Amino acid sequence: MNVLRRRGVFATLTVVVVAVGSMLSSIAPVSAAAPKIFGFTPKIGPVGTPVWITGSGFIGTTAVDFGATAAAFSVVSTTTIYTTVPNGAVSATISVQTPSGKVTSGTQSYTVTPWITGESTTSGPVGTSVTITGTNLTSATQVTFNGVAATVTADSSTQISTSVPAGATTGPIAVTTASGTAYSATLFSIGTPQVFDVTNYGAIADGTGDNTAAFHAAIAAAQAAGDGSIVSIPAGTYMFTTGSPASIQIGGTVPIVLAGASRDTTKLVEATFNKDLISVKGSWTVVQDLALDTQTYNGGHPIGDGASYTTIQRMNIVDGTNTFGIYLSGPPKAHPGNGLYSEDNVVNDVILNDHYAGDGFSFSFQDHGTVSNIVHTGSHITLYGDENTTITNYNYTPGAFGRTAGFIISTPCDNMTITNFVTSGEGGQIRTAPTVARVNQNIVINGEVMTGSSAMRLLIGDVQGLLVENSTLKGIMVTPTIIAQGMVHATTYTSVTNRPQKSGVIKITYS
Repeated sequence: MNVLRRRGVFATLTVVVVAVGSMLSSIAPVSAAAPKIFGFTPKIGPVGTPVWITGSGFIGTTAVDFGATAAAFSVVSTTTIYTTVPNGAVSATISVQTPSGKVTSGTQSYTVTPWITGESTTSGPVGTSVTITGTNLTSATQVTFNGVAATVTADSSTQISTSVPAGATTGPIAVTTASGTAYSATLFSIGTPQVFDVTNYGAIADGTGDNTAAFHAAIAAAQAAGDGSIVSIPAGTYMFTTGSPASIQIGGTVPIVLAGASRDTTKLVEATFNKDLISVKGSWTVVQDLALDTQTYNGGHPIGDGASYTTIQRMNIVDGTNTFGIYLSGPPKAHPGNGLYSEDNVVNDVILNDHYAGDGFSFSFQDHGTVSNIVHTGSHITLYGDENTTITNYNYTPGAFGRTAGFIISTPCDNMTITNFVTSGEGGQIRTAPTVARVNQNIVINGEVMTGSSAMRLLIGDVQGLLVENSTLKGIMVTPTIIAQGMVHATTYTSVTNRPQKSGVIKITYS
């Protein structure tokens, strides 16, 4: 992914107004200078991508356009606007209209890349008709099935008609336009995917013994058969005692689907103390429809994922006191500032109950990752070193063993959006930064609801371009060591406490 990963300079507000109690304040008027655009980040991405525009004179903005297409927006401050790439947008300059004038981004254009949202079918033989849906598909110059070119008919900006070409093998569909290439979230299987039932390799679903060897044999057979093969796990309880480094290991370059009958009927149990259950190191892997248990015998990670383009979905996970319940670690040797990320990983529709005192769910060094539809009881989700990541529909309840933060945004995170986060614990924490280079950038919290006691709070550390909007909060505490800059908008709260540390500067406005 070509994503801008540079951090901007500190923004400066003309006026800072702090709200006390539940009363909402307003921004004081500023001089009617013509607006200016200094830049925006990121500079490339599909429809729906969050974009932060930096400049000056933005108070009172009445319109933001990508070319000729109007976009929804929020004015974070006189120097920052938050917007998203609108439907129908094509690569073009960005403009901002205020009562004092209109300004465009000049020679800086936003590149709207294609995006695949689905296919009419995900399997079939050569010649099968396939309709691809997505955004910004009109100028498609090529469609490939695992690298083999197919015919292209662009029906509209949101739909392409094609068919499986001769010579195609199982793999991702790719759509290429002048603006870039998009990949399907799942593999397209040529013909009917082969299914490998673990019970045919000696697995026994009676809650006894060790099924490690049987599962590894089924996985090896599936990978030998080719991309997209399915390792099927019938209903029952499967025990594992090997756990070195994980009982179930999915690696290599041949992606597979590891699928149970349902998360209510297929259960995998790690019975070795502090040893992992599932390790995913092969990109495009899908793990779905399973219950994972490392709590009963206090094992290690229920599932760890260090690959890209993976999907973890429809899971019920219970975790012990030793390690993360869900651990997406990023690529090997990833650390803040070195530009290493895992890309386009998806965690969706998961019930998580953890007993860990640290991060119940770690989503680290992820680029364009998505976490959605989560019910989490236990410790928090930590977002560490992420970029262009979205968290949607997350319901959090503190457990008896860990912290109560709900979410932790740990520096440096850039271009993050958290939507519809419901918590009976803390409202979340945006951590302070050790250096200016690691200050969090462009964080949006939209529709958060805090249902706990009045003592709970949203903790704001070091961040530039923060937007908290349409939320129902308890307390807000602002504690930067360097800078906290942004806006709390259309939000109710019981109190605000400003407690800067060291030489921290607070530039949060409330409207």
